[in-house]
Amino acid sequence: MGASATMFDDLDEKSVRDEITRQFDVCNGCRRCTAYCTTFPTLFEMLDQRPGSDAGRMTPAQQDHVVEECFQCGRCVAACPYRPGLDPLTIDVPRLVARAVAMQRATGQTPIRRRAAAALLGRAATIGQLASAMPWAANAAVGGRTGSLRRRTVAFVTGLSATRRLPTFVPHPFSTWFVRREGPRADGEHDVTVLPTCIVEYHAPGLGADLVRVYQRNDIGCRLSGAGCCGAAALHAGSTRRFSAIAARNLRALAAEARLGDIVVIEPSCARAIAEYPRAVRPADRADAELVVSRLITTAEPLLRRQRADPDGFDLGLDGRVPDVVLHIGNDTSHELLELAGGAVERLDDTPGIGGLWSFRADHDRVADELTGRVAAALSERGAHRHGHVVTGDSALANLAVADVIGVAVMHPLELLARASGIDEHRG
Repeated sequence: MGASATMFDDLDEKSVRDEITRQFDVCNGCRRCTAYCTTFPTLFEMLDQRPGSDAGRMTPAQQDHVVEECFQCGRCVAACPYRPGLDPLTIDVPRLVARAVAMQRATGQTPIRRRAAAALLGRAATIGQLASAMPWAANAAVGGRTGSLRRRTVAFVTGLSATRRLPTFVPHPFSTWFVRREGPRADGEHDVTVLPTCIVEYHAPGLGADLVRVYQRNDIGCRLSGAGCCGAAALHAGSTRRFSAIAARNLRALAAEARLGDIVVIEPSCARAIAEYPRAVRPADRADAELVVSRLITTAEPLLRRQRADPDGFDLGLDGRVPDVVLHIGNDTSHELLELAGGAVERLDDTPGIGGLWSFRADHDRVADELTGRVAAALSERGAHRHGHVVTGDSALANLAVADVIGVAVMHPLELLARASGIDEHRG
């Protein structure tokens, strides 16, 4: 069975646009997701200009405009009263958007520059391997002041944003540190497999090292996953055939690791891409893919489980360097872990508009800047710049974007715990 048949049953343009109309019509009658992102306000503004707010009167161009604003964060699905498994109407806008983007690609409607950006971003692992060998050259190519002539030239050629600060490459990937590290390997009941993803592997190995060392301090052994790039860029670009090939290749390693225990995926957008593997692989492999998805857990979950199992014996090893207030971006379980560390934790249930590498495309600058600016303004109002206040978030990509706007470092919760427990000396 071909990739399109496994990933999406039907990429016929009329079928896809009819389904867009159906789901948009249901969303119009609900409007619960208005505050989550710009996608739904844009949709509802368009519908309010149509007679009877009829989604069937939207033009293909208007449908495509709404589709383009969605970065598939999944927040609307979690809150939707009509989501799959809960209501027969079965509303899932992120998957609808993925199908629409795949339809555009299959029918030749994807612009050349967007295809070029997707081709570049979709080979993150290959580029990371090459860049790690010559980080100075890679960083010179994508670096430079935002908006500079160099960045504008890169944007013209590749479709990457000229205004968004891009992650820099490091000479020593996380996997190199992991193999050479000292400490116990995974061999107990609390052990996990760590999937660093390309972001940690090639751009933020210190985050991965912090995570492993905090786990080790709490008797959680770590295995390094044998899986490669998750394929999120291919999925978001509508390249279903490439995404299916990536899913099948990764599944060989992930299925074996899932049988050993849980899999920690450090970057949330990568976990969301892996959650689509059951729809991307052959029917014979779907049971393995579903097993993998059932084993995916957040970075906070192994520590929270240890604390629940032994509250009196659980010790993060903090030495008093816990900030007075932690401003945490996101609606996830990390705030529970941060609360165990002490101090006040304030959650900002908003999104800075980072869906994988969506925000690094030049044609998404306006929406990405609006969403990131909204989060940055809320953080500033809550005292992000005050002494004793620290900002955290679970996405390394999102943290980079927010920090660039507010001018304050944004850490992953595991980085904060490593610093507060004095085990982050490897930063030097």
